Amino acid sequence: MDDLLEEFIAETRETLEVLTSQLVEWERNPQDRALLDSVFRFVHTVKGSCGFLDLPRLMRLSHAAEDVLSAAREGRVNASPGLVTAVLAVIDRISALTNALETEHAVFDDDIDLIDEMLSFVSATSSDETVEITTDDLFIEKNSEVGPRAKSRHVRVSLALLDKLMSGVSDMVLARNEVSRQLRSTGSHSDIEHSFLRLSASVAEIRDSVSMMRMQNIDRLFSSLPRLLRDITVELNKEIELRIDGSEVEVDREMVEALRDPLTHILRNAADHGIETVEERRAAGKDPVGQIRINARQSGNQILIEIIDDGRGINLEKLGARAIAGKLVSAAEWPKMSEKAQLRTIFAPGLSTADHVSAISGRGVGMDVVKTNLQAVGGTIDLENYEGHGLKMTLRLPLTLSIIAGLSVRAGDQIFGISRNSVVEIVSSSNANVKIEDLGGSKIASIRGQRYPYATLESVLEIEQFEQNAGISRTLIVLRPAVGASFVLDVASVIDNEELVVKPGAPLIMSTGLYAGTSLPDNGRPMLLLDASGLASAIGVDLREQHSSGDSAVEPVNQRKNPSALLFIASDGVKRAVRLSVIDRMEDVDVAKIKFVGGKMRAANSDTLTDICELSSIPAEGSVKLLRLSDGEQCKYLAVEDVLDIFSIDSAIVPSATPHLHEGVIDALGEMVELVNIFQYFEAADAPSSGHGDKALCFVESDDSGHWERRILGPLLTASGYQVSFDPADRGTASIVLSRDDITDDSDIQDGRVLQLRRGMHPANGNFASVYRYDRVGLLSAIESKLSGSC
Repeated sequence: MDDLLEEFIAETRETLEVLTSQLVEWERNPQDRALLDSVFRFVHTVKGSCGFLDLPRLMRLSHAAEDVLSAAREGRVNASPGLVTAVLAVIDRISALTNALETEHAVFDDDIDLIDEMLSFVSATSSDETVEITTDDLFIEKNSEVGPRAKSRHVRVSLALLDKLMSGVSDMVLARNEVSRQLRSTGSHSDIEHSFLRLSASVAEIRDSVSMMRMQNIDRLFSSLPRLLRDITVELNKEIELRIDGSEVEVDREMVEALRDPLTHILRNAADHGIETVEERRAAGKDPVGQIRINARQSGNQILIEIIDDGRGINLEKLGARAIAGKLVSAAEWPKMSEKAQLRTIFAPGLSTADHVSAISGRGVGMDVVKTNLQAVGGTIDLENYEGHGLKMTLRLPLTLSIIAGLSVRAGDQIFGISRNSVVEIVSSSNANVKIEDLGGSKIASIRGQRYPYATLESVLEIEQFEQNAGISRTLIVLRPAVGASFVLDVASVIDNEELVVKPGAPLIMSTGLYAGTSLPDNGRPMLLLDASGLASAIGVDLREQHSSGDSAVEPVNQRKNPSALLFIASDGVKRAVRLSVIDRMEDVDVAKIKFVGGKMRAANSDTLTDICELSSIPAEGSVKLLRLSDGEQCKYLAVEDVLDIFSIDSAIVPSATPHLHEGVIDALGEMVELVNIFQYFEAADAPSSGHGDKALCFVESDDSGHWERRILGPLLTASGYQVSFDPADRGTASIVLSRDDITDDSDIQDGRVLQLRRGMHPANGNFASVYRYDRVGLLSAIESKLSGSC
């Protein structure tokens, strides 16, 4: 509560400085509705915060000021010097009380006269409540022994200054990368390399520190909501349960401040007008306890916050009547509007479906604040109304000042970025398995028999499309937005993949819904980041579609899919395949970054060295195509001549005579090829296979992720002739149980079937019974010993 009170004091004091000048300007220009709305929003927000922080005296002042300003917005009272003077007097008292919160000195001046004088300007409105000044209002007496509140060490810095600092650090990072490239290409003395590494570490530390200045855990925003809802339910005599998920999501501090008021207003409206009383819920056959859920998650290059209640929803008939009465639409236009357009009228200033005005909500300012604050940071809000059953609001915010894995693509003569989290696969338009078809006046992309909605990026962005050079094909990217069906985006080419720092875009650009922000890649040229959901909406993909039948590319959630593999031409010119699950991405690495050192081929990339497998010699110039392989913890490169296609492993895997090199032989698009055994690239030493098993069932125990067990261990056991299961139901019938030594317990050790695998090459804590997980010979020998009963 102390932290929240400090934030309230700092924000109120800062806003009051601007507010007084706005009131004076409103006196000079009474017709300026924007000034009046701005002042009204402030006192409305102060009133809500005071109710939450239990500051009744400030709440009475702000509530009275809200009454007067509301009457001015409705045209019942006009701006005059006397009215503005009275409002300014109340604002000055709010300022004095705010300062008293910090110093804890009492303010004994009477508030009744200020309130009555201000309310006297509103006809048919009088103050009939008695304001009693007590020490319970958190203002202690002058003679109290309690000392002044200890001030925390904070400095309020403008976001513009932080942005400038972040831009400077970004330039430093780009310059560091350029120096690193020059050192690798020209060679340097070891002392220079050592100095450069120290400089690089310092730059990285500064970059992380500046990023932490802007990034904040969203739990800071959510932490005040349970108490807020509790106070509301007590006042309304309702029973409401709040569930919050996703508090660990990190967002920009600017986003947290921009979301504070919208979430407060949405929660108030949901509790006051959305959730019915206990009697009404029982009559409707609902649980007497209302439910409000708030979910936050990162989806690609967006932060999604969903507020879902199981109340009465929005009554469109009542909403239409209020919109018509407020002259937002005509009686003839309303029935012709779509439901989505009708719901959007709820964001009009002053519009409310509430039957009465309360201290909680009902003035029509809440949703106006929501829309205004979200637009200021490039966000949007979607409504899904289920009349009689509830309402779902989805706040979509650009992922600002965060580093994401992205692709840079070309459309026309421009370059754009897109999050790799949204990318399903990338194929060439000249691929034999790709067809572009006309269907019902629209174009459909068919990839290996599956059909997707299709559009070129140039047509979506309305930019000129240049003619491709002869022999150069375009690139198709299969995208899957946060919600809805997958679709195909046709681009001129994919240029590179890199880590991108996301920053907010200009409101005019963000309002199109096609972009998720801006970024500055290594080449120093700013580019816009595309939003997969916005592109899907522009193409006409139904974002509410989760799965369907027929030709849809989205399959039912519970349908089991066969594993996929990548068909490629190896460095020796032979076609082979590798499981797609172990591939992170494909990279074209310049030969200047590759060197044979320490007995291995290695590639230098972003201050790290990565082993390259299956590369016997370094070309004189150009680049080498590499597949980045990962077991969930380590990474290796696999050198290839070319990548051909992605396919599904539908047929059985025929055992190979060299299981330590190949899992087996499979049918790849009508051609028999070897399926590479990735285990060989990650094990500690090469050695021949210890032979096949007898189809004994091996149960592999893993944690929630299980990347290494599924990507590496499972294929090894399968290639060695064993049956493999990850289903806990098979543990009791399995011949062998393989488990990591850090997740086994005493009962596992007593089980003679359990074989413990350790991460380190050398045993820790004297556990010599475990086997190093990359000791393939030792692992297979231990399994055979367990099966034969010799251990």
